[in-house]
Amino acid sequence: MPAEMTAQEIDDLFEANMLVIDEMDVEAGSMVKAVILGIEKNGPAYIRLKDPVVGGRKVSFEQVQGDETLVGRVGRSLGLICGRGTLEVRSQDD
Repeated sequence: MPAEMTAQEIDDLFEANMLVIDEMDVEAGSMVKAVILGIEKNGPAYIRLKDPVVGGRKVSFEQVQGDETLVGRVGRSLGLICGRGTLEVRSQDD
């Protein structure tokens, strides 16, 4: 099992994730941020966001630490579409 992340590593990961979220649609980014906060609180678990659809509602992620089922559970509870390594926020029209 990987070593626990340090407080600095967690802070750095959060900052990097916020830069990715900033590239997304504002509402979608807020929902993805809620997923991140939810898995940290219930885990702790941490993900690294990557490859956002710029101005869009979908982002990829990789698990960094913690329970891999938390992302899907928290995401679905917030109404997101959770694929293998992706989070997608439903549009208002869905």
